[in-house]
Amino acid sequence: QKELELKKMMTLMETKTREATSYRQVIERAEEEKQSTLEQFQEVKGALADARRRIKSMQQKLKQVAREKEVLVAGVQDEALRTTQHLKLEHHHELESIKKSHQDEGEFYRKRLQSE
Repeated sequence: QKELELKKMMTLMETKTREATSYRQVIERAEEEKQSTLEQFQEVKGALADARRRIKSMQQKLKQVAREKEVLVAGVQDEALRTTQHLKLEHHHELESIKKSHQDEGEFYRKRLQSE
């Protein structure tokens, strides 16, 4: 009887030992997965920080390009205004010259007609 009880207890102890070993393995795997997940999280966090820095850098570059564009546009507008004014003045002088030439030519023919 005692031997049978002892045998049952031994079997129960072996079962419990196997269960404990199995639980320990499950816990160890969970710890490994937890560590792996934490490492992946840290990698993603680092990549996100890098992306934020790159975005901030690109925003600064875009602001600089926008400022440079404004300066260029203002320069082009100033140059266009100066060129337009110059052309208007040049055109005015040409018209005055043509007008004077026509007056001189008219005066010449008037004198010629009077002398004939």
